[in-house]
Amino acid sequence: MAFYNLKKYSKKTKSLTILQKFLRISGEAIPRFCYYQFLPVAGNCRMCLVDVKGSPKPIVACASPYAPSMRINVESPLTQKARESVLEFLLLNHPLDCFICDQGGECDLQENSQKYGSDKSRNFRYMRRAVKNKNLGFIIKTEMNRCIHCEGCTRFYSVMTGKPLLGTLGRGWRTEIDTYFNSFLLSELSGNLADRCPVGYFYI
Repeated sequence: MAFYNLKKYSKKTKSLTILQKFLRISGEAIPRFCYYQFLPVAGNCRMCLVDVKGSPKPIVACASPYAPSMRINVESPLTQKARESVLEFLLLNHPLDCFICDQGGECDLQENSQKYGSDKSRNFRYMRRAVKNKNLGFIIKTEMNRCIHCEGCTRFYSVMTGKPLLGTLGRGWRTEIDTYFNSFLLSELSGNLADRCPVGYFYI
């Protein structure tokens, strides 16, 4: 795919990121997990990497400001390889239980894996972790091992309810999404987390 030159569309689109520019102007579907237009940008998942001419490596489209002089390729071999590596990393701990997952058939991870993933993986000597499911209240249930740490749920709950109860705990291999101080998600809006999650971590 050729490089896009979006300079002619630069009017009235100041302060946009590359991803927002593509969504608004070209309608090009740049793959992503953590981006949602009404939430603060996190840039956690790294699936929206794009190839910008002159840049030595792919850059994150959701968090990088757009400039009219940019020439952008969203499907170059460089970005394809980068997305393949991102998916390989995300699937290291994923249970691959699509056939019993409520999100199966409507899962962003499933769709992107089919489009950008590889049919083989490097031989990692890696112990797959198992995380116990959390009791976050009577409205929403969890399947902890499906989480890819995009943090869309934490940002959604904080912004929509005004209560930063849900967050990321731990570091590295021990990172988990959980509530602070073992509290419960009692807001009626917590049911929307099942729709916001791209991988079926939350369900009702």
